[in-house]
Amino acid sequence: MNASYENTALRVDIEKMKAYYTALREEELCDCEGCQYYRAHVRQAFSKIADYFDSLGMDIAKPFHVSYVELKKENKMLYMACCYVAFGDCGLDFSQTIDGAVLTRAGACPDSGVEEPHIELEIQELTMCYPKEE
Repeated sequence: MNASYENTALRVDIEKMKAYYTALREEELCDCEGCQYYRAHVRQAFSKIADYFDSLGMDIAKPFHVSYVELKKENKMLYMACCYVAFGDCGLDFSQTIDGAVLTRAGACPDSGVEEPHIELEIQELTMCYPKEE
């Protein structure tokens, strides 16, 4: 599948991506509170982005890295960068806006640990309600 924006394109192997994300087990993902909340709520909170990820063979609920900050006064969680493995290629300046969020080639994510050739993508600036019980 190809996704294009201006002069850049994202080309991915959908079947390889589906196999990777299907095989990725919950216990392989970060178990901190913010990451668990993201995985449990991101699909419902951002259904258009989740549908786009599904079309690429990616599982939005299985990032390999998440950077976030809790906005306590607003009862929200700001996810600044959520990083994903993608089997394919895109230009260094790839950028795709999906429902107000930006998907780009990752620039500062930690190592994904995947040894096969791949690229790393990140979705930026997702804010979710975070009704934390005291």
